[in-house]
Amino acid sequence: MKLPDGWRKIRLIDCGRWVGGSTPSKKESQYWNGSIPWASSQDIKSRLLQKTTYSLTEDGLRSSSNLIPANSLLMVTRSGILRHTFPVTKTLFAVAINQDIKALIPDKDFNVDYIQAVLLAENFDILKRCSKVGTTVESIEFDVLKSYSIVVPPLPEQRKIAEFLGAWDEAIEKLEQLIAAKEKLHNYLINELFFSVTGIMVAISDFAQEISWKSTDFRTLTVLSCTKYDGLVDSEKYFGRRVYGSDLSKYKTVPYGCFAYATNHIEEGAIGLQMQYDLALISPMYTVFGIDNKRVDPLYLFYLLKSPRYVREFKKRTEGSVNRRGGLHWHSFSQIKVKLPDVEIQKDIAKILKYSQSELDLLNKRLAALQKQKCGLMQKLLTGSWRV
Repeated sequence: MKLPDGWRKIRLIDCGRWVGGSTPSKKESQYWNGSIPWASSQDIKSRLLQKTTYSLTEDGLRSSSNLIPANSLLMVTRSGILRHTFPVTKTLFAVAINQDIKALIPDKDFNVDYIQAVLLAENFDILKRCSKVGTTVESIEFDVLKSYSIVVPPLPEQRKIAEFLGAWDEAIEKLEQLIAAKEKLHNYLINELFFSVTGIMVAISDFAQEISWKSTDFRTLTVLSCTKYDGLVDSEKYFGRRVYGSDLSKYKTVPYGCFAYATNHIEEGAIGLQMQYDLALISPMYTVFGIDNKRVDPLYLFYLLKSPRYVREFKKRTEGSVNRRGGLHWHSFSQIKVKLPDVEIQKDIAKILKYSQSELDLLNKRLAALQKQKCGLMQKLLTGSWRV
């Protein structure tokens, strides 16, 4: 693609000065807990570095580390997170870094926010081209990273593009903060509503029964999958492709109002309530069960079993399972006890949590839309297709 006048391709090594870091000896107490921030890969989690977990003294800095000036870019080059993400943050203050991070201190001809925007936009391409092969811990080949080329406009346009994208970043960050606050409130409601009300503790087997029905009409039924966050979903629509086999004759049916969980992955919270179809199909790798609706409200039980406390319970039971795959089969799952208040109280609790969850779902959809719009803008702005 032909670049606009004044735009050029340039290697990252030519954008400024690169600096590495190190870790002072942990055995020397005089090196630590001083006034100098020291960043490791666990601190590089967002667009801006605003604080670090650890700090150094002047002796610690002199012993082995470098001080990186404010408004530099910090990039994680060795960490498990590089399996899927190449973290890049701008530090708001002078900071020392460890050996898993590389810092770029941009020259005066380059806008730090513009370079960061490009690196974030090309995140996956950088991982594809610069990742080391055959290492026990995911790593970036530093020499390859420094030779990676980006497209750069004149400095005034760099600033305009960075300012424009910065407004989107601020909107996204504010929405993320709102979502975090709503999630905190939602979890508070779960603890208060589920575990503070009066009720009797009963085993799941007391009101539920496993279902292993097959259907002769399996070719006409929708195939479901169970997800960690969204519960039971139409498999093809959710994944955008067919992820199940062609022989559905052995698939289980999931009637309306019944539950299904991933037998070998329930410790991740993969349990769902089928409220979309009169009858649907699911892989035989799932456990399906129905409940006595006169004693238990389905939505109440769904939110209860998706709560962090029960996900921890599933994990504890699968870790202690004799099944090498850690599965939680019906005979063990059904012995788990749950609190059952009066059924009308169950329904009231379910209504409150459904409303709270719908608010969270709406906010997450707005966030996904903003992120998608930003990606589209970046594609146009960072290639010169659109000018500002």
